[in-house]
Amino acid sequence: MTPKPTRGEQFEVGAKAILLDGRAEATVAVFDLSKTNVVVSDPVDFNRVIQIGELTAQGVEAEVSARPLEPWTLVASYAFTKTEIEEHSNTSILGNWLAGVPRRQASLWTSWRFDAGPLDGLTVGGGVFHASKQAATTANNFFLPGYTRLDLNAAYAFGEGYEIRVNVDNVTDEKIYITGGFSQIYPQAPRTARVTFTRRW
Repeated sequence: MTPKPTRGEQFEVGAKAILLDGRAEATVAVFDLSKTNVVVSDPVDFNRVIQIGELTAQGVEAEVSARPLEPWTLVASYAFTKTEIEEHSNTSILGNWLAGVPRRQASLWTSWRFDAGPLDGLTVGGGVFHASKQAATTANNFFLPGYTRLDLNAAYAFGEGYEIRVNVDNVTDEKIYITGGFSQIYPQAPRTARVTFTRRW
């Protein structure tokens, strides 16, 4: 059977501010979203999908991007998203979370660029990303644990347009699992290092 068209309605209000004489920018937004006929995994048979009557999502998103000093960049973000199944003929799933959507996500990234002395051309940085637990199934009988991932990188620019970059992702080798919302579980990469060389003309 062909699924019915999904329809949605969203209200959002936000604000933006320029701070520290233009060296920082902050944004915040609050939203309220409702959708009908949303396709989700069947809470009984994971090989099938169903359409729920109505899904709601409310939340807030905030981000700050700043350059407190000329060589120092700082970006921080936070998001809170509450999803809930509001209407469906199967009353056992009413009030359940939408699979694959953590309630809370936050990140912090910083970098420092050296532009003088023996380290001229070197940029070092690192970031932390956190996500709280998320439902793995529409039935909410299985939750994937929250996680915190640490990434580091360094880049060295030299000559006429040359750059060598080293990235180390998931430095602490955290075991991370996510879901696409249809009961499949995807293990994420363990500690990974990459080296890239770039030449720009």
